[in-house]
Amino acid sequence: MDMMSILQLFWILIAFFVIVIACYLFFLFHKDKDKRKLMYSLGLFLSTGSFIILSFGGSIDIERNALLYNLFRYGAASYLILIFHTTFSLTFWRNKDFEPIFKSFIFFNILSFLLLLFDVVSAVSYLIFMIVGLTLILFICFTLVFIDRDISSIFFLLSIISCALASMSIDISRISEVSYQNFFVINGYFISYIFLAIIFLVNPKQMSDTTKGISAYFSLKTSFKKVKQELQKSQEKYKLIAEHTSDVIAMTTFSTKPIYTYISPSVEKILEYHPKDLIGTNALDLIHPEDRKFLFDKMRNYKAFVASKLGLKDKIQLHEDIEYRIIDKSGRWHHFESSADLAGNQIVFVSRDMTDRRKNEEELQKLASVVRNSSELVNLATLDGTMVFLNEAGSRILGIEQKDLSNVTIFDVIPSEFQPLLHDEVLSSLHESNMWKGELQYINRRTGKRTEVLATTFMIKDAKTQDPLYLANVSLDITKLKETQNKLEKLNRTLEEKVDLRTKEIQDLLKQKDELINQLGHDLKNPLGPLIHLLPVLQKHCSDTKDQEIISVLNRNVGYMKNLVQKTLEIARLNSPKTTLHYEFVDLYDHVDTIIKTNTFMIDEKHIHIQNNISRTLRLFADAFLVEELFTNLINNSIKYSPLGGKVEILAIETDEEIHIKIKDEGIGLTNEQASHLFKEFYKADQSRHDFESSGLGLAICKRIVEKHQGKIWVESEGLGKGTIFQIVFPKHHIEQAIDKDDIDFSNIVLDIKQ
Repeated sequence: MDMMSILQLFWILIAFFVIVIACYLFFLFHKDKDKRKLMYSLGLFLSTGSFIILSFGGSIDIERNALLYNLFRYGAASYLILIFHTTFSLTFWRNKDFEPIFKSFIFFNILSFLLLLFDVVSAVSYLIFMIVGLTLILFICFTLVFIDRDISSIFFLLSIISCALASMSIDISRISEVSYQNFFVINGYFISYIFLAIIFLVNPKQMSDTTKGISAYFSLKTSFKKVKQELQKSQEKYKLIAEHTSDVIAMTTFSTKPIYTYISPSVEKILEYHPKDLIGTNALDLIHPEDRKFLFDKMRNYKAFVASKLGLKDKIQLHEDIEYRIIDKSGRWHHFESSADLAGNQIVFVSRDMTDRRKNEEELQKLASVVRNSSELVNLATLDGTMVFLNEAGSRILGIEQKDLSNVTIFDVIPSEFQPLLHDEVLSSLHESNMWKGELQYINRRTGKRTEVLATTFMIKDAKTQDPLYLANVSLDITKLKETQNKLEKLNRTLEEKVDLRTKEIQDLLKQKDELINQLGHDLKNPLGPLIHLLPVLQKHCSDTKDQEIISVLNRNVGYMKNLVQKTLEIARLNSPKTTLHYEFVDLYDHVDTIIKTNTFMIDEKHIHIQNNISRTLRLFADAFLVEELFTNLINNSIKYSPLGGKVEILAIETDEEIHIKIKDEGIGLTNEQASHLFKEFYKADQSRHDFESSGLGLAICKRIVEKHQGKIWVESEGLGKGTIFQIVFPKHHIEQAIDKDDIDFSNIVLDIKQ
């Protein structure tokens, strides 16, 4: 193989190498549509024409063939245009739209092709053009190296220098008529493209920044990896946000029947659905029927809008905030506020549950309506007293229009005599306890009318810092109430005077009554004495049966009158506040047992069974005589109204505070009406009995005796024929009280000290 064949082979290898680089750059352009790669790919493809022509070697005389020679020169010129636009864009057009640079590159390529095709440019002019162009490019490239301080720019400078030396060697050789088919020229071009290949084949970690300098034209392989990594990081980041946000993020198909393709896990917390339960389902199925048509129409309008934009350069943007109701798994409706965006052929919804906010807003609206329409004055003021809010009632009371509110302070509507109260008490109380409540007066700024109010003033503070923000006041108009109160006070004073007068009159009447009863009792008692003693004697000496019956009736009536007089005197004595009790410790069991034995004849006659279940150790501190009368009346009453063979039970329970006594019988019983009147004077439960055995005062006397001992007595019955239960409670605290009184006779108190 001769030397010429070897040189041709090397030119073919260089052409092939450049074509590979050009194809690779076109592949990169196909990846990211960056026209910088396209420009380089076209420039390198065009420049390979020179190498292909040179590979013809001696088989074609290039210098004698004007067309081939001009195509050879066009390949070099195209590469020069490429390098110039590259360096210019990196130095003077950085971070700007690349489209003008690309269009300029195409324009100058076409212009140079036409000029060379029609052989307009001479060899000398072409050489000067190439020298000037390369010089300018080298200057710009040196500037680029200085600006970026990037290793890729250094490789690019070396590539240009190698290419410039090889190109000038060809032109100089042609002018000096020396063969340019030599290894020096081939080596220059080969080294130039080797440096160019290194720029995008070198490991990006050895470069300072693959987005700077010439490397930005060729480092797409690395850039795509970075972009992919960044994209993956972004996806992970947004996925992390989507999975942990409290909002519901959802994606649906872009159709009138939107199907869930993604939904964030937060949906389970709000709607109780697992995301897997919803993916693949129709999103409208969960929407409230009233809102479903609205969303359906929205989707249909979106589709029509997108269809109208197809084929146009306008970027389609669909962004809208919508509100609707959606049902959760348990059947409750939630108010959602969503931001909808079109992403390709899907719609992204970012939704927030506004249910609680809606409820709060409704409550606030209700509260605001209540405040506005309240009959009470409600106002809000700054800390210096300037009013910032006043409801309608307040405007009416104070005579202030809303437009004048900012010119009025709370001090302007308070009368001068209440100003010291406002400064000394109200404001100081607000600072100490955050609240003050009391009576105030307001002045109507238009009419001067005064309104009396019950004011509640409190401090509104910042929820976080607790710093005071506003003074709030709620005042109730009590003017009419105060007028009514004054009238009532006057009326009460008049009534008190009348009551005092009537009370004195009643007390005088009661005193007269007691005196009359005492006097009448004594006046009746004296003439009854002879009758009581003489009638039995007269009956004994009278032999006439009819006369004896008459005397017997007289004797019974005299006995009734005697009993009535005694009971009347007894009730009068017990009603008197001057009555003195003779306290002593009474063995209650023995007392009751004595009364039972005294009534043995009556008990045996009716075959009554009496049980004394009082503890033998129970002792009652009381007036023994009155206690005996009390139990005599109650036991006799139970025996009297018990049926033949009936049962009477007496029991007592002692606690630390009282002694509780019960007397139960199986007698005629009582109605509720009878029980409520039973302890009244002269009341008889059995109105059908008109005998002389009852005066109607016995139970009234029992009540007075118990009350004199500070106790209580009452009766219970389940109804007629179901018996009665008399219950008595003697408090123990009266022992100390009785000892402390000076008017009690202690002569009969027996202290039983047991060893």
